Amino acid sequence: MNPGAPIAGIPPPPPAETGPAVPIGMDIALTARCPLRCRFCTVAKQPTPELDAAQWLAAIGGIAALRPIRLISLEGGEPFVRPDLARIARGALAHAAELKIVTGGSLPLEERLPRELLCDPRLTIEVSVDGPQPIHDELRDGSWEAAWAFIGDARRRGARLRLRTVVSELNREAVVAWLQALDRGFADGAAPVGFRFDTLIAPEALAPLGGPLPRHPLRGYASRGLIPTPEAVVGLFRRLHAERFRNLRVEQTEAFRGCGAGRIPFVSFDPAGGFSFCCEAPRGFGSILATGAPQLLALLDAQMAALPCRRCAHFAQNRCDGCWTGQKCGMTSAGGLTDCRALLDSAGAHHALARSGRTLRRHPEGAAAPPR
Repeated sequence: MNPGAPIAGIPPPPPAETGPAVPIGMDIALTARCPLRCRFCTVAKQPTPELDAAQWLAAIGGIAALRPIRLISLEGGEPFVRPDLARIARGALAHAAELKIVTGGSLPLEERLPRELLCDPRLTIEVSVDGPQPIHDELRDGSWEAAWAFIGDARRRGARLRLRTVVSELNREAVVAWLQALDRGFADGAAPVGFRFDTLIAPEALAPLGGPLPRHPLRGYASRGLIPTPEAVVGLFRRLHAERFRNLRVEQTEAFRGCGAGRIPFVSFDPAGGFSFCCEAPRGFGSILATGAPQLLALLDAQMAALPCRRCAHFAQNRCDGCWTGQKCGMTSAGGLTDCRALLDSAGAHHALARSGRTLRRHPEGAAAPPR
């Protein structure tokens, strides 16, 4: 997809939202290490240098001095393998409006995060779970018991939680009934648990994407025949929003891997500090160790200004929150389509925000606050 290419029948976009007053988001992969070998993980498990806590906090502080930070997401690998995770998280919250830590829940929570940090209302712990136990264990290296022990511990300690599921043809039909059972199981008076889903990534479609420089590589796997059709993804999205969950909160505002790239400028870092503007793009634009924050933000602004999203009717009508590559993490190529606009066209994706008169307020990553 050529970010600057005109789209027939759609007028030129308004000026992109860039500049010193526009908040940005940061995805930081702290490590590629992980005790699990999940079937569809895209993080290559190979040795890679890791910036230490002081380096990450200097990078965050340098960017925060020039631009408000709306969200920082600490990811991996498994971020809980880092003994300095609490220090990095505390420093991130000093500069960001919100913080997310993404985990497979394979390591005991124990005292890895002190209580005042774990219970900070600006922190969300996002745990990857892919369905009922037999399905989850098949897809995520037998980690069901560890993940649910982690979730139970985090809930008892008062953490704000979100579950995230990667949907493929191996679990798609089980998702709704599984969530209905979870909703009943969560009826214990604790705070509601968020939920989002992603569709399975097609690594082969993303391999050439990003900037001119290599970053930590993607791990390949066979995705052919396992990525749901656009119609199936939209159907699942609609079903979830039609459910009246009491203890689960569906936070998703678009069907196709809604990272919100067209609405919120995001910069993504690999463990060594290499950066791109898509968390799944294996090629980047430089390293935070060699590129100062002013130059990084100038590159980010230029990329945002070139995105075609603001010329797209799906974006204008809130059916899509944008995509930096146009691939929607490979769904476009997997469907034999040219770009993400064609993907949404093919699905007849009329899944806008208004549902039964309810209004969703957009948050980072396309997440939504509870209905008003």
